[in-house]
Amino acid sequence: EAHILQSRDRQTRRETRIVNGVPFTNETYIYGDKVAMLSFDQEILGFTVRSKNFVEFQRWVFEQLWEQAGDKNG
Repeated sequence: EAHILQSRDRQTRRETRIVNGVPFTNETYIYGDKVAMLSFDQEILGFTVRSKNFVEFQRWVFEQLWEQAGDKNG
């Protein structure tokens, strides 16, 4: 599914990187001063947090994973 998402990057104006190793059943979106987290495991569950401090931390975590993923892969 991640590869399908990645194949649509150009038309959706985003860049998707795939982190190999651990299969996740959730997604995190960081935008503006908000973080949205969604889970698709046994039930669909999600929440949004609006907090500058929380967003700064989540961006830091994201950047660490982004660096590990390297160039667009898959």
